Amino acid sequence: MLFWKSKEGDYFPYYFRNDYIGAEELTGEFLGRILKITNEKRQCSQAEFADTWLKNIKHQQFND
Repeated sequence: MLFWKSKEGDYFPYYFRNDYIGAEELTGEFLGRILKITNEKRQCSQAEFADTWLKNIKHQQFND
């Protein structure tokens, strides 16, 4: 996953790739330093996935 960081400090996923299943999704394009979302539904799905993924990583760090 690739994330873009806004001036306000918020992170937005805009690219997802999974070689194992052969999936690749680009949900935005850059206009200068600004990210323009080109597929809102998929970007929302990426954000939900990233939220779960990052929570799982955080949880694993405390359970070693």
